[in-house]
Amino acid sequence: SILWLVFFEREEAVHPTPLRDTALIFIIGALTTFIALAGQMGVMQYYLEPNHIAQHSKISIAIFAAIEEILKFLFVYLIVKSRGILREPLDAMIYIITASLGFAAVENIAILVTQGGAITSAIPLESAILRTLGATLLHSVTAGVMGFHWAIGIIRHKFIAFHIIAGVVIASALHCIFNYLTITTGPASWGI
Repeated sequence: SILWLVFFEREEAVHPTPLRDTALIFIIGALTTFIALAGQMGVMQYYLEPNHIAQHSKISIAIFAAIEEILKFLFVYLIVKSRGILREPLDAMIYIITASLGFAAVENIAILVTQGGAITSAIPLESAILRTLGATLLHSVTAGVMGFHWAIGIIRHKFIAFHIIAGVVIASALHCIFNYLTITTGPASWGI
């Protein structure tokens, strides 16, 4: 995640975001992981299990993906609005991608820790590589979609709520498809 963050920051050389704002948003994204996990556990305990819906069913995959995307966007939006740090429409994309990298970093660390804390065989190594390249890039792409739609709303000065909702729905759908394909056709046993 840090490498992706450095890459994105270098790409924004014309109007760089202040480092303190970037760091704050990265930390907010990282903390959002814990809130998303609590939300997912709550949905599992109070909705899915009582209704006999399996953890890896299509509906649970969709709900879990939507929880992550909605929360990532919501916390960035609230911080950016309250602090007034959105200087140009491109910042919407930069901030949401930065938060997603923080989110992915914590998620990746959690996956490695739950696999025994160390990479000792080929499967956890492959899992770490897939998480870093696949899931981290997925979080960046879905964040980019949300940030793009947010920026379009800012540029057009109308229908901003529609653009934001469209971005979150598209991002959630992409995330859901990725998770579903990973679980059903990919290395689900690798902890992804």
